[in-house]
Amino acid sequence: AATMIVLAEDVKGYEQFCKRMMERFGASENQGDLERLAKVCSLAPRPVGDMDKLQELAEAAVDAVEKSDRTYWVPYHHRTVALVHLRRKEYAQAIERIGACDRLNLDFDERRFGDIEVSNRAIEAMCVVRRGKLQEAKEILAKATPILKERMADLDSFYADEFWHDWLIAKALHDEAARLIAGGGMGDVKWGKGKQMK
Repeated sequence: AATMIVLAEDVKGYEQFCKRMMERFGASENQGDLERLAKVCSLAPRPVGDMDKLQELAEAAVDAVEKSDRTYWVPYHHRTVALVHLRRKEYAQAIERIGACDRLNLDFDERRFGDIEVSNRAIEAMCVVRRGKLQEAKEILAKATPILKERMADLDSFYADEFWHDWLIAKALHDEAARLIAGGGMGDVKWGKGKQMK
């Protein structure tokens, strides 16, 4: 639901959703809840909540999943840490975490982990353009665009996939990166049109 709200650019709805998530999962010890909360509250260009707390939650989720038997989720959790670093404008740390995520995701297949590849390139491109390297950012994002377009070409198949929500997260980040790059990496991304979701 959060990703659809972000894609609809519903600022008020996003803020309300994040606050409800914090109330419900803020004290959870479940690694999935921790990662989800940090991810949801950092997904939009204007994140919601205490960024120190979100960083703490994201890091705790990585620690927890690495000690569990669900290690296939580790790349997703590293992606979320990188996303929080991006929102904190800690671009070097975000790129470093993306590197860790990439190393874990070397053998991704298009159906399962292609969404991580798209998300990683989008986050990396945003960090790079914020550091003044526009052409490099374009080249980075260009690696992700064909993967995303191919996956979303058939929407019936897309929404039948149990991981469609991860692909929507990838799309939201990709779209934000494209808009930031189109603006030369200067200023804030214009976000918040108050569009009605369809």
